[in-house]
Amino acid sequence: MKYASPGMGGFNFAASYGLDETANASNDMVDFSVSYAGGPLAANLAYQIQKEGTGEDLKITTLNGSYDFGMAKLLASYAKTKSASGSSGLGSRHIRLQKAALGRLFYA
Repeated sequence: MKYASPGMGGFNFAASYGLDETANASNDMVDFSVSYAGGPLAANLAYQIQKEGTGEDLKITTLNGSYDFGMAKLLASYAKTKSASGSSGLGSRHIRLQKAALGRLFYA
């Protein structure tokens, strides 16, 4: 199931829910996203929860943005993945990953 709102003042909202396909296990996935695009500025914030059959949840947060200066566009991104300890395929340990990036595009 997926829902996406029509744009309002440059803002958009989207949500989805994915049901598991395995009997006797809860592997559902929930996703939320809000984005803005207006003028030279664009940004997106997304949050996802992936339920594992063992009761362990994988949580993913991403933030992306860009600013268009005309001759070049500045891009930035940040992502964080977090998992509590459990016995899923991720291993029996805490997982915390963080990633940030900064870039630029030049127009010919």
